[in-house]
Amino acid sequence: MSRGEQRLPISAQRKLSLSWGVKKAERESKSVQNVTAESHEQIPMARYGTPEEYASVVAFLSSNQSSYVTGSVIRVDDRYVPSI
Repeated sequence: MSRGEQRLPISAQRKLSLSWGVKKAERESKSVQNVTAESHEQIPMARYGTPEEYASVVAFLSSNQSSYVTGSVIRVDDRYVPSI
């Protein structure tokens, strides 16, 4: 993190990341619950990832255990985006 950069608390980050559902619901004249349910239907585990799950990947990439990982894209999306 650079000087002067502020980090949002995880609860604020979570609210910010979920705001897309509110905007989509308004745009499509649906309830937020329906938009969330439709989204969950497309995700194999039928839920969104938790901040802790994303943080685990960041912790791994920041550790010595990932020293041989270079130039990779690591998806943390429960196979939501098909890839090889």
